[in-house]
Amino acid sequence: MLSQKHMWGVWIGLTLLALALLAFILFKAQDKTFFMPGPLTHGHHQIEMACDVCHTSPMGGSELLQDACIDCHGDQRKKPMDSHPKRKFTDPRNANLIENINVLECITCHQEHRPGITQKGGYTQP
Repeated sequence: MLSQKHMWGVWIGLTLLALALLAFILFKAQDKTFFMPGPLTHGHHQIEMACDVCHTSPMGGSELLQDACIDCHGDQRKKPMDSHPKRKFTDPRNANLIENINVLECITCHQEHRPGITQKGGYTQP
């Protein structure tokens, strides 16, 4: 039987090996589907393996995701092609919906990796 000192050595060695494998998968491996919590919406299928298009920083929050959305889709919000005109968010008929959401962030209504609640146009509704 191994002594306690040797057991710690084995434990540390296995931990370092696991961390090295994880680092390889994160930074070098081509197939990152292991880390995806779910598939992307149909409109984003072409960037499915390019995680860094949206996830620009490993510790990025909703602000970074918002910037990534605007970088790709910002032109779609310019008049007359605006798919999200101001009236959509100021219509009194939607007041009860709008008071419960953050209309300034795309991910409020357009979440990726959520196929069970994704509808036409990439709209997600929990």
